[in-house]
Amino acid sequence: MAASSSSSSATVFLVVVAFIIVATLLSYGAAEYVCMGPCGNFLPDCLTSCRYNVHFGKGGDCDGFPGRCCCRR
Repeated sequence: MAASSSSSSATVFLVVVAFIIVATLLSYGAAEYVCMGPCGNFLPDCLTSCRYNVHFGKGGDCDGFPGRCCCRR
């Protein structure tokens, strides 16, 4: 009996750890860029507009997403 409960608790532990790792990795990728709108709407430019926003200290660009200003976190 002891071996059965030990192996099932180990399995549950491994599943929980795997879930935490996957959730952490996905959250980093999702938060990298936030696209705000057409590049022409941001004055003086996309990079400067994103830097002035407190949430996007790394600035932004229009290169990776044509025609859209995307700010980096």
